[in-house]
Amino acid sequence: MQQNSLKQTKPHYFVDIGNTSCVVVKIDSGALGSREVFYDRQAFLDWLSCQKEQVIWIASVLPSLDAQIQTLGLKGLCFIHYLDIPLKLDTFEDPSCIGIDRLLASFGAYHRYKRTCLIVDSGSAMTLCKVSQVGVYQGGVIVPGLEMAAKALDHFTDKVPKVSLKKPKSLLGTSTDAAVHSGLVYGMIYLLNGFIAACKKQDSAPLFVIATGQGLELIEDGLDVDAIEPDLVFEGMKALLEPF
Repeated sequence: MQQNSLKQTKPHYFVDIGNTSCVVVKIDSGALGSREVFYDRQAFLDWLSCQKEQVIWIASVLPSLDAQIQTLGLKGLCFIHYLDIPLKLDTFEDPSCIGIDRLLASFGAYHRYKRTCLIVDSGSAMTLCKVSQVGVYQGGVIVPGLEMAAKALDHFTDKVPKVSLKKPKSLLGTSTDAAVHSGLVYGMIYLLNGFIAACKKQDSAPLFVIATGQGLELIEDGLDVDAIEPDLVFEGMKALLEPF
């Protein structure tokens, strides 16, 4: 696969390739600019194939799509590797297995706040990652995200329907659909707040909690967090442009 050194390139675009979507952000004078979200992988590949003269930094958790990108033969692609991210990863058994999006969000939080942070990242999976005030990645938690949990209820039961995610009207649902909405949304809030509380109890240092990612609007009002940073992965990518 074509791979340039990050230090030798000035990107025109950042790309975050996740399990559900590919998000493209244009870089304007070092700042995050306009964006486009692709839910169809072929549409994303079609867009990418037209960027023959552009330098594009890619953070991907999809090796299968990376292999397809390889066939395009583009010269300006830079796939971000865990070794590109200046966090201390010695405490993790195999750093190469950490999702690059998790590492970038952790680095983005550390670079901005310079304190011990817990990052709650909403996506296909819901993750928590902790980074210390001296830049040590200390591990995290992975659970099914809201959409994945909704699909699982539909797939593994006969009578529980697949619902469109939305905020529940009350804690206790008076229909099956309403009960599912409540279980998914409030269940996720209580699960995450439980982990947040446990991490705070475990750590003697003050813990700064940040929520990021897609789908936060359904749960952010109930989360015990200190800040909402929807673009923390891209902020981590942008921080790689700066001297560190």
